[in-house]
Amino acid sequence: MKNLYQFVISRAARAAARSGILTARMTDARITKGLEQWVKDGKYASVDLGLGDVADEIGVSRAALQCYFSSVVGVRFSSWRKALRIERAKAILLERPDLPVSTVGAMVGFPDKSNFRARFREIEDCSPREWRERNL
Repeated sequence: MKNLYQFVISRAARAAARSGILTARMTDARITKGLEQWVKDGKYASVDLGLGDVADEIGVSRAALQCYFSSVVGVRFSSWRKALRIERAKAILLERPDLPVSTVGAMVGFPDKSNFRARFREIEDCSPREWRERNL
């Protein structure tokens, strides 16, 4: 009975792989794990890394990563990364009230102060300085 079970499972796995289902799930799992590590390592704060660089780093194609973001995450990579950066900036703004806003921006991947302010305002509807004052 066990051999029959293994046979049925292996045939189903081969059929799923042929149709792309199993491969897609395995790719999604690999991307999820790779992105979790990428975030844990703080690489989202690197100014020079784009979607292609991240795809290379986690071992998938640029197209696969782009598809993952549109179908699984529901936003573009750049929007997701911007949100990560702003969330980290908010934490630093509270943890280190002595740091200038421009320094916080640079720490999270926005070396240009005006760009940091604009991106922060897009998400929080206020400047980083205003947000800090309200939340301290």
